[in-house]
Amino acid sequence: MASHSHDVLRHVPRIITDAGTAPPRMRDWLTITEGVTPRDAATVIVFDADGRDAKVWLMMRHGKMTFAPNRVVFPGGAVDPIDLSAPDPIRAAAVRELAEEADLHLTPEDLWLWARWITPVFESRRYDTWFFVARLPEGQQARDVSGEADRADWMRPADAQAAHDAGVIQLLAPTWSVLKEMADLGSFDAVVAAASDRIVEPVLGEIRLVDDTYEWYYPGDER
Repeated sequence: MASHSHDVLRHVPRIITDAGTAPPRMRDWLTITEGVTPRDAATVIVFDADGRDAKVWLMMRHGKMTFAPNRVVFPGGAVDPIDLSAPDPIRAAAVRELAEEADLHLTPEDLWLWARWITPVFESRRYDTWFFVARLPEGQQARDVSGEADRADWMRPADAQAAHDAGVIQLLAPTWSVLKEMADLGSFDAVVAAASDRIVEPVLGEIRLVDDTYEWYYPGDER
């Protein structure tokens, strides 16, 4: 059976906030139905090995960043004009950003599509981000050359999730969901096998007010 990028959504933690203690901007978010147009973007989950102890490259964005400060993310960024002349601008952006942020040099053919997440409509900066998986090329070493991170290192997906749960690092929902799937599959070989016939559809979360609480909803929710 083909894997589906929406399958993981039933596991994504739902942030629930009491309306009485929520910041006023949450109520404003409910009134926004059309936000700014999201920019196309790409990010890459790079594995350092094939086996079950494989790690992925993660970056801790520093607090000065306008978007997702202090969050742990995969290397990536928005599609730039230079990418538009490529046959596949999304994959071209993924390859370019990986070189600029981790000093890793891949080709578009090295990438396997895994997920697609769109920033919620109430955010002032929005991205339509395509997530790819790839294997660390033989003879190359990842290093942080981005200027956007306080630190970067290899971590096992399960360890990154545990660190998030313990409050040691902070993950956005898309990063958490991808790490969840990587940890469950257990190896890069298993990820590639799942990616070979994977159905990828966009995920756009929203906040709803239900019984005096603000709750996150994702595609497929029937609550």
